[in-house]
Amino acid sequence: MRSMIVALLIAMLVIPLFANDSTDINKLIHDALRGNAEAQYILGVCYDIGEGVDKNPKQAVYWYEKAANQGNAEAQYIL
Repeated sequence: MRSMIVALLIAMLVIPLFANDSTDINKLIHDALRGNAEAQYILGVCYDIGEGVDKNPKQAVYWYEKAANQGNAEAQYIL
């Protein structure tokens, strides 16, 4: 429960930077696919709460794990 609250708080701060336009989501996905750990984490949050993309817990975990494996502390905490 605590990790979900953290994810929601971060999403409230970060997601508006990316989710207002489909072009921004596409850039985020592009960056995540290229290995950007921060983009992977933010994409995980997007999938976690359904912001800019359809809510998909499996995709959220996938992107959190990608980011966590690169040392992203927020993703590690949420997992």
